[in-house]
Amino acid sequence: MKALRFLVLLVVMVALGTPLLGSSLALVVAQEAQTTVSVFALNGVLLTTLSPTGGFTFPTAAAFDSSGHVWVSDYVTSTLYEFSIYGVYMGYITGPGSLARFLPAVPPSVAGFHFDAEAQLGVFHNPKGDMTLAIFNYPSPQIAMQKVPDFEQLPGAMVKRSGPLVAVLLAPADRDLAERLLARVRWQAEVTRDERVPTQRDNPGDLLLNIFKLIGILVLFAILSGLLMGAARVLIRLAHRGEEPEVMISLHLR
Repeated sequence: MKALRFLVLLVVMVALGTPLLGSSLALVVAQEAQTTVSVFALNGVLLTTLSPTGGFTFPTAAAFDSSGHVWVSDYVTSTLYEFSIYGVYMGYITGPGSLARFLPAVPPSVAGFHFDAEAQLGVFHNPKGDMTLAIFNYPSPQIAMQKVPDFEQLPGAMVKRSGPLVAVLLAPADRDLAERLLARVRWQAEVTRDERVPTQRDNPGDLLLNIFKLIGILVLFAILSGLLMGAARVLIRLAHRGEEPEVMISLHLR
């Protein structure tokens, strides 16, 4: 009998739209040597099954993070998989190796990793068939514009560019849903100007006030020094019975 490993985390899921994982407490069940991981509600109702591209090899543990995403570890491949609150697999592609593993239909020459490109992968479940959405991020919108024709040459590919992002759906089973997914891919630029914040040092009034303060301190120091010197001379006279000792020796030479 195959062993089961259960990890129960009593966390409140993030409610966004209609998440497949629900907005209440949930239970994740990772069954060893299975290609999928099941998510159940506390009442035993199956919410969804999680599976990355190609399925799991030997899932051993699962957990929720603070944002409601589910993380599943695979013992054989030594990989940690992330799923959104919608049950969508969130894969990250940073080079030809991960591209060949998660999205083999896209050649590395089309992705253009020599441009320092990165991609994020999402598998969306649909009754007509799962759809894999890949969003490639390039350093500039100009590079992304140059790569769009290369992606459009892929068989059955639906491509959309938004700024430096290129979204690609390969042979989607539901083209209407594919259009809705691509329409949600939007890049919005935010420009912030680094302005110098004025300080009190930049205020001429504060500068003059500090100068007068310094002058006052020096005058007060001079007055106190004079009083101390006068008091010292008085004490010296009292110690010598009113006679001030010679402080200078004079040689009366002629």
